[in-house]
Amino acid sequence: MFSFFQSAFAWAGLAAASGPVIIHLLNRRRFRVVEWAAMDFLRQALQRNRKMLQLRDIILLALRTLCVLLFGLALARPFWQHQSGVLEGRGAVHAVVILDNSRSMGFARLDGTLLDEAKQKTEEFLGQLPTGSRVSVVPLCGPRSEFTLEPFRSLDDARDALRKIRVVDREGTAGQAADLALDACRLAPDLPAKRVVFLGDQQEENWPRGQLDQLQKLPEMQIVQIGADTVENAWIEKFRLQDGIADIETPTSFLAVVAYEGAAPKTNVQISLEVDGASDVVRNIDLEPGQRKEVQFPYRFSVPVEQGKATFVKASVRLHEDTLPGDRLSSDNQRFAVVPVVSSLPVVFVDQLGEKENTSRGEYGESFHLRQWLSPVTTRGDTQRQLVTIRHTTIENLNQAMLQDARLVVISGVANPGSSVPLLREYVQQGGQLVITAGAQFDQKAWTNTAWMDGAGIIPAPLQTELVGKTPEESAGQLAPFQLAANSLGDYYFHIEDISEDDRNDLYQTPLFFKMAVADVSAPVIEAFTKSEAARLTNEFDFLRDYSKRKAEWARQEAQGALTGGAQQEKQNAEARQLELRPQWLAWPSPQPEFDVQKPVAEMVKAEEPTALGRFTDEHQSPVFVKRRIGKGLVVFFSSGVFSDWNDLPKRDAILVFDRIFRSMLEDTFPRRTIAAVEQFTLPVESADRHVNYSLTRPGQAPEALSVGAVDGANYGVSVRELVDAGYYLISATRVADSADADATTVPLWEVPLAVNGPIRESNLRSIDAPELRKRLGNANYRWIERDEPISLEGAQISLQNLWKWLIWMVLVGLLLELVILAWPNARRGVPPKLTTQAPGMAESSALALTMAQKTMHQAPTLAQNLAGNPHATNSGGKP
Repeated sequence: MFSFFQSAFAWAGLAAASGPVIIHLLNRRRFRVVEWAAMDFLRQALQRNRKMLQLRDIILLALRTLCVLLFGLALARPFWQHQSGVLEGRGAVHAVVILDNSRSMGFARLDGTLLDEAKQKTEEFLGQLPTGSRVSVVPLCGPRSEFTLEPFRSLDDARDALRKIRVVDREGTAGQAADLALDACRLAPDLPAKRVVFLGDQQEENWPRGQLDQLQKLPEMQIVQIGADTVENAWIEKFRLQDGIADIETPTSFLAVVAYEGAAPKTNVQISLEVDGASDVVRNIDLEPGQRKEVQFPYRFSVPVEQGKATFVKASVRLHEDTLPGDRLSSDNQRFAVVPVVSSLPVVFVDQLGEKENTSRGEYGESFHLRQWLSPVTTRGDTQRQLVTIRHTTIENLNQAMLQDARLVVISGVANPGSSVPLLREYVQQGGQLVITAGAQFDQKAWTNTAWMDGAGIIPAPLQTELVGKTPEESAGQLAPFQLAANSLGDYYFHIEDISEDDRNDLYQTPLFFKMAVADVSAPVIEAFTKSEAARLTNEFDFLRDYSKRKAEWARQEAQGALTGGAQQEKQNAEARQLELRPQWLAWPSPQPEFDVQKPVAEMVKAEEPTALGRFTDEHQSPVFVKRRIGKGLVVFFSSGVFSDWNDLPKRDAILVFDRIFRSMLEDTFPRRTIAAVEQFTLPVESADRHVNYSLTRPGQAPEALSVGAVDGANYGVSVRELVDAGYYLISATRVADSADADATTVPLWEVPLAVNGPIRESNLRSIDAPELRKRLGNANYRWIERDEPISLEGAQISLQNLWKWLIWMVLVGLLLELVILAWPNARRGVPPKLTTQAPGMAESSALALTMAQKTMHQAPTLAQNLAGNPHATNSGGKP
């Protein structure tokens, strides 16, 4: 049967080819008949050529439609696939072996790992191949530098490649295996007989619940089951710092989640925490089958930290294998992290009093409790280095200098943001974090008018025109408080470690709320925001793309001295506009990615949509928090107060939700140093550091040199490839020593540690079986091979792989025929068509028709009226 390597192109070609035919058929019904006596002569002149023209048009339509269809088929790359017997004529075959080398294939047995067994089975299969066969040996999870899709002509070379495959800390799916097999099959078109084999533990989670489209494009794939004989396994599922960041004075905690699957419980399992290579804490835990157990490690950091910056510290947690009998996958017993330790991060608090706050007279700003919570004073004259440095001001005194190095801005109880909205918008666009709370003098109408701007302001969503509820003083004893809805507290901000869900709900439902400014996140508002934001981003992206192109041209003209005065002014205007759209005055670089102007606008708008976090128990289920991304930064709006009589939240433990929010937002201002195993990681570097020396030290290996490259045309970075092994990596920057550096040959500049972890899904050892796979894939083109069955040499044969080339030639021939058909009438006359060179009858008839038309011009008004009143008007004689 015929199959396609890229079937989407075939369907696209069919759709495109049917378009002209459909349009032709529809247009035939759109013309209205207007009978006009003066046109009779012209119609008679055209009568002779009508049949010829109609035939020509039909031929051209068919030819053009066929060309479009053939071009789509050529892009789809069709081939003929049919079943072949066992070694027909002992002919050579192209064997494609996909070997699963994901983390779970390191499961240990008495005679080696699962990967060792897969290699042995592959060796047996290679020994049966006919002479002249070629073999593609492909590790499913890479790394890319250690394999090639090109088939080996020698079986010895294939065996060498097989022996080099190793287990890596990555996951591999059935879809990836099919894609690799498809790519490999294309590389030996001269061998139509294909044998595709996929060997692995066939984990249940790595097979899709539905058709695997790639299997329809492949010859029959033999799926070889080499799974673990038990699902018993314990692993570290999660490991993180409790609040994301820590300071050097306040105790914090590391949190680890241990998962276990097995038939019987495990007791006295040891788990230890290591910080900077030193084992600090050891715990004994008991594990139950199917359990996820959270383990907490209290810790206080004592490392040197520069004020306003972060020191990144390495930490890991490990299950001790000697206390886990029966656990045969040891690679998932440890997890790594690199965490930021900070000191005195600048945070700006803005409220109705600011510097005029006087606690001795009982005059408190709305942000008072939040400031105390984030930066408590434990003793009189306390000089401890806190997590943050507080800057307290009013909205009128807020300026760029105050925001330049600030990581977070909190605005509470301010009546109207006024002229500060553009400044705060630029701050958030660059990666700054902004929290807005109601309360005190908050005026919801003023905020909507000045700070929404159809999404181009700073609040996440417009506010309803009326406040909901009344304070105890306003209610005259008729209180109608509302609480947080227990079923709406699933977001990370509301999560509390080491307490049950019921206890957490009780804690958050204790506060009573009396008054709030409701953010409108209804469907019509979101729809209107989506349209306006899409239009704004479209204009912005169009300008930035155009600016990027013209910038290079201006630089070239400037270097040649050819930049005119008008062009210079245009350049300055464009640069000012670019700085308005992409401001760059923030003192610290945000780790969050900039919106990619090459991506679809709809994708960017979706990322910016307002999101409600938590709901109140009022009749409208009003949102508690609403957040929205703006540029690189985040804005969070809290609909009630944090000090005033809008609620009693400051008196309740539930106010710790703000500590979680603040610390999470502060964490987002620092780069992530804990990542998953990936093919490539890029570390941004300053333009001034492009010419220093960079190196990478992998786990247990010697340093290797790195090079600097352009990231997006304007920024630079060093790319680290093939981070496929779990552990610590170290990126170092050095410069060549000069005469002032004594005997040193190089001078260290900085070091960046990275923690790489393997995928959690690979720790679930449950394999899929043949009936379940058949249920998921239906009648897909595959054959199931049990571990004790030999790999079959029967398979499919592919031919006509080069048919697409002939289709392209047919398209070219069709286009040439079209040109010939169009040029044929002119070629016969030998000169371009003119009225004076036409056949006499045609010329005379055309001239006569023109004369008659001129004679009837004086009747034009009457004729126009008749046509307007009756589109099917006829002449006086009733002739057509």
